[in-house]
Order: sequence, then structure tokens, then C-alpha cells
Amino acid sequence: MHYKQWFEARPNKKEDEAYWTCPEGWHCLSKSDLQRIIEQSDILSSSMQLYMRLLKERTEAAKLPVGFMNMEIVKDVIEHETMLELHKQSGGKTGDFKSGYEQSMEQNFYNPLWTLFGKQMVFIPLHHGSSLHFTLLLIDNINKCFYHMNSLLPKPYKEKDNYHFKNAKAVVKHIKEFIKRIHYTTVFTLSQDLDQNEYREDYAIEYAPEDSQGRKKSNIVKMTDDEKVTRRWIIDNNIHNKPYKLTEHRTCAQQNVSSSDCGPFVLHYMEAMCAGLDPNQEGGNQMRKKMLEEFAKLN
Repeated sequence: MHYKQWFEARPNKKEDEAYWTCPEGWHCLSKSDLQRIIEQSDILSSSMQLYMRLLKERTEAAKLPVGFMNMEIVKDVIEHETMLELHKQSGGKTGDFKSGYEQSMEQNFYNPLWTLFGKQMVFIPLHHGSSLHFTLLLIDNINKCFYHMNSLLPKPYKEKDNYHFKNAKAVVKHIKEFIKRIHYTTVFTLSQDLDQNEYREDYAIEYAPEDSQGRKKSNIVKMTDDEKVTRRWIIDNNIHNKPYKLTEHRTCAQQNVSSSDCGPFVLHYMEAMCAGLDPNQEGGNQMRKKMLEEFAKLN
């Protein structure tokens, strides 16, 4: 199918650059996004985020114990770690480093983990900077490990030279920091002797401005039921002292090396595993077609 044929078949979509915008305004699909899908170009994170939204809706309707992390927030974690490494290379110390991403990471990475980590599988798509390459980091709570899935593995494979696996390790570093924080709730008490089984610290609140009287809002919040499940899972399974290992999935389905299909393959990995299936090359190759079929249903 040619890009123009898509809109010839949908005359009501021919006028505006925006093809579809979700009611909340969180996701927008443009005609250029569709053009990239149809004409086998690199797809952008906007298309992937929308397909993930649709996949999330299906898994929630089926009550599947899986979770999804926003890839653009994870990109901030990778950028933070890249800046930290450069800071240390120039003689700086970790204690005096600020990237500017700290508040965003607390609010949009650490806080969601309180809900997500208690699920059987958590999918974390990784967007590797300006390279437009996408890979998948999987939290596998069934087998108690992390997997990194890259549809364009370097050949010959050398872990120490693998830029994408290095970024996966950077994200895992912060997941382990989250696990450590939960472990510390069994060691240290909260202010006012509040029950650690009911309350937790929200570090994002520490970045909020003072009120008109110069006072800071308390960072102690009441946990949701999902957050309590996550805390108990981590504590009962002693994950802090038995840390998950990060492994490169060396046999995951691979894209054609001349294609720009890393994004579609990441989506296929997630969709197949949600269905209890092993991802395969044919499924990755067909994902662009599937994306268009799903997007055609949007009103």
C-alpha cells in the first residue's frame, strides 16, 4: 500500500495533519507517523506509545498481570546516566551531580514502579537517543530476572562493546535502587512512627515548591492496594539480597539487518508474550500491517 492510498480510502482523514488524538490528549498520531509505517521507514515513539496504549487496554480487559512503562520517561533515565558518566570522567563526584532529570525520574519512573513491579511481567521499551533504535527491557517476576531483547544484535556479539545493553544496565541500576528503598522500609521507621505497611515516602514531593508560608509539604503518602502488593512481593521474596540478573536474550527474533523494524519488533515482543507465545521473526515482520489494522479502527 502507498501512503496516499491510505487516505484515499479514508476521505474524512485527508484534511488535517493529525490523524487521531486520544480524548485525554496524551497520544497523537499524525499523517507523517502513518507514512513512516506504510513506507517502511523508522517509526517514531508516538506510534509505538499509541500501540502500547491499545495493547494495555486489551491486557487490562483480560485482567493479565502485566505492566507497561512509558518509554520517553525511561529515555530520561538513560540520559541521566549518560550525563553522570561524563561528569565522573571529567573528575566530578556522584554526590555533587545533578542532571536536571531527578524530579521527572522520581515522579514518572520510581513512582510508577510502586504499582508495576508487583506484576508478573513489566515491559520497559528503551529508546536509545538519536539513533532511533528501540529495544525492550523485561522485568520477569516469574523467573526472577531481567531480560534485554534487541532485534538487531551486533555480530559478533561482545557485551562490553554493546551500547544498547549498557543502556539497559543503566535502567536496571535505578530499578535496583527502587528495590533498595523498599528494603529499607523494613530497617528504618517513618516519621511519626507511621505504619510502614500503610504509608511510604514519595521523593517526588521533595521537589515541590514551598507554600506561601515557606513550608514544605510532607512526603509521606498512604499506599494504594497495588503498592502494598509490590512492597510485600519484594520483601517476601528477599529480592534486595537475591538481586535479579540482567541477561541479553541472545535468541530473540531478529529483524532483517537492512530494515528499520526495531520498533515493530519491540511491539511484537510485548504482544506475543502477553499472549503467552514466543516472539518470532514472522510476527515482527507483520507488525507494521497489524499496527495499520489497529489504527484504522480508531475514530
